[in-house]
Amino acid sequence: MTETLPSRVSALRVRLTILDGMASDVQETSLLTGLSQELGKGVDGLDRALTQCRVLVDGGVKVAMPDSLNVARSRAATLHGNFSKDAASKTLKNGTHWTNLIKALSEAVFDLGNLARSAWRDHRGVIFTGEAPAVIRSRMAGTERNQAALRRYEIKHQALRSAFETLPQRRGDIEQAKLLAKELTEIAGEFDFNVPVDVKAFLDAVQAGGAPLGCLTPAVIAWLKDNNAFDSYRIVPGR
Repeated sequence: MTETLPSRVSALRVRLTILDGMASDVQETSLLTGLSQELGKGVDGLDRALTQCRVLVDGGVKVAMPDSLNVARSRAATLHGNFSKDAASKTLKNGTHWTNLIKALSEAVFDLGNLARSAWRDHRGVIFTGEAPAVIRSRMAGTERNQAALRRYEIKHQALRSAFETLPQRRGDIEQAKLLAKELTEIAGEFDFNVPVDVKAFLDAVQAGGAPLGCLTPAVIAWLKDNNAFDSYRIVPGR
């Protein structure tokens, strides 16, 4: 993460503040105060954007730095150099240097925010590559064990989705997302997809509201007994 740009811009801001207190010319004081306040908004926004990116980077999230940051750094260096030679408001406002700096700071903040959000969204695919609950439900047999695991999976999956809807404010938020991803992976390992076709058809029909007797094939009866699930089902008249 770059430190050069914030330090240069902050140095310019501090110098403006000092001169504000020293200036004897009321009009010059007023001009410097206004410029200091305008620059302060840009500096504060940049500090917040860089802090957010630093949280992501420290948590292992790769964040690209925008070209606009280099542009802002160059603008700040030029203006700071000019102001060091002639510390007056006219030096700052001469030409388009000041306007270009303020614009560059705004663009850098905007780009940093977009890149931070994009990096955070992409990080979800890095820490978790599992299927959505609906996909798993369509592939697995509706056994009691699978259903129980799926309920836990759905809760954790929703929590993970929520974690990536907003940017993390601290390292702990990133670690929490990693923990959720780890727990989802562990739960996914509990699902049993290896059941006979007849059994899956029977269980799916039960989950849909009831299985006709035609689904109760010898293979299904044998599987239910082998899994101590035969007594869990009852035959009821159809409506």
